[in-house]
Amino acid sequence: MSEGKESYGKPSRLTRLTIAGLAMALILGALILGLLWFVPPDDNQESGVIPQEWAVPLGKLRQNHIEKHGVVEGMLVMHFISEDCHCSVDARNHLQDLQADHVFGDARQVHLNPDTPGLGIRLNPSLAIWNEEGRLIYAGAYSSGGICGEGLDFARTVMRWSLLTGSEPFFYPPELSCHCPEAKAQP
Repeated sequence: MSEGKESYGKPSRLTRLTIAGLAMALILGALILGLLWFVPPDDNQESGVIPQEWAVPLGKLRQNHIEKHGVVEGMLVMHFISEDCHCSVDARNHLQDLQADHVFGDARQVHLNPDTPGLGIRLNPSLAIWNEEGRLIYAGAYSSGGICGEGLDFARTVMRWSLLTGSEPFFYPPELSCHCPEAKAQP
């Protein structure tokens, strides 16, 4: 080396390993945080089980629909969107996209206002999906996240999943989804 000039060589093996280890720790931490975002907050909630507080009023709604309109052939999808909810614009846009993509196929679709007295629906906007056998396979929000239609698309996922599998029930905690304050009507 010539005098007066400093030379910076390659970082030592220990420095390179330390940097690689820190990068891996950051990536692992981000993955863990990402996964924790989708874990239901209630540890007592069994995965795939729709809580009775949802299943009972929805079962009554399905039964009322059958009594008024006859037996449902195929799948039944009930949409619950209120005009009083600021999320309704996003939910309606999301629903239009789903219908344009024929996500619901030949399923019978019913649109109800969750604020209707005696309805018992507590999440707005939301939907419920029954399979061909009349089994409730989904109850909850259209999507995850704070902005309706911008997170995980549950409606699309559940409809695809029900066609590919045996349609195990799925429930997404309302706390982790786009929704308005609880509907005015109570069961």
